[in-house]
Amino acid sequence: METLSEKLYCQRCKRHTNHHTLSKDNVSLTYTISSSYYDDYQFHDEYHIVQCLGCDNVCFANVYSGDDCQAVDENGHLFYDTTYTVYPEEPKREVVNKKMFHQVNNFTNVPTFINQVYHEVVASFNTEANLLPAAGLRTIVEAICKDIKVSDGFVYKEDGTHVEKDGEKVRSNNLQGKINGLQELGIITLPQRNILHQVRKLGNYAVHEIEFPKRRTIRLGIEIIEKTLENIYELDKYDLAISK
Repeated sequence: METLSEKLYCQRCKRHTNHHTLSKDNVSLTYTISSSYYDDYQFHDEYHIVQCLGCDNVCFANVYSGDDCQAVDENGHLFYDTTYTVYPEEPKREVVNKKMFHQVNNFTNVPTFINQVYHEVVASFNTEANLLPAAGLRTIVEAICKDIKVSDGFVYKEDGTHVEKDGEKVRSNNLQGKINGLQELGIITLPQRNILHQVRKLGNYAVHEIEFPKRRTIRLGIEIIEKTLENIYELDKYDLAISK
């Protein structure tokens, strides 16, 4: 049995370890393909059944060198670099921008269907997606209104006055009206209402205009939604148990 000169990834050990080739009845379990000296393209390709020297796990390995693997050493001499590939292959590690990674909040009182959307939004954000998290934030606002059974609300102008039609204050059952309805019921405050309208517009731009918001904008939207969920659903769980 021959020990390979390079460590291979072991699925069982979850790290790179030394491996040796296996044989059966003194016959090496290695298949070799190589070019002849006279061929235009030079290569050497070996296929091995190998075993981890740490845990005895058996896997398949390919050792290859050829004209497409030529390299130059520090002395300027040409040599063939050898590549080692193990099967099953080593899992690829996703590179995550830690500065933009968002940790999921573990809510306990938020309704399951809202919490699921929230988790999907954060998971999508952490894969560096921009469009889907923005749409998801708007969906969470819709879900809050559905859970609280807010079906409509007044419509306001930019200056904060009511929109009127035929002398009557206009109500709307779209998301804009529902957010205003949350404030009418005292679920959220006026400043919170205005902030949720920003989240609504962020989602609208993403869904209808196909505009990709900046990541810091999405992260701010996630933080706003987290504060909203905590204020609406989580504050009641705190019992200071103050006795008079």
